[in-house]
Amino acid sequence: MNNIEDKLAWRGIEDPEDVCVKCGGSGHVIYGSTATWRGGVGGQMMTDDVCDSCWGSGSKSKPWTDLRKLRSEEKKRIEKGAAKLLENRLGASLKSLQPTILAISKELDRLARKRKPPTGDGWFEIRNWEQTCEILARELRLMVV
Repeated sequence: MNNIEDKLAWRGIEDPEDVCVKCGGSGHVIYGSTATWRGGVGGQMMTDDVCDSCWGSGSKSKPWTDLRKLRSEEKKRIEKGAAKLLENRLGASLKSLQPTILAISKELDRLARKRKPPTGDGWFEIRNWEQTCEILARELRLMVV
């Protein structure tokens, strides 16, 4: 394979006009940090990963599976599964328990504002007390509203 047409044909791209502009048909790009197409916090290092325009196909008209969309869908499935597990453990639908769960969330918010976590009477020191209470309150609210 000496010329670009051979390389594109090897990747299954027959029309040179169909080459992904971002990766040039290779299916890979160099990202400016280790976060790559995932975004968020990344380390300070150039990182090779799948092209987030064609998702590795090299073709702009026939992209492969959108990993960002797939990750988002998986997150939603996990969240639904967690809510279903909670419903099963509680023995009732979250909708029917909405007032109770919102009251518990409000109490967790109140506990998060305490200077120190309670001790004694069955309570024990918890690291990241405020953050834990805040996250529990937020996630419970999200499950019922």
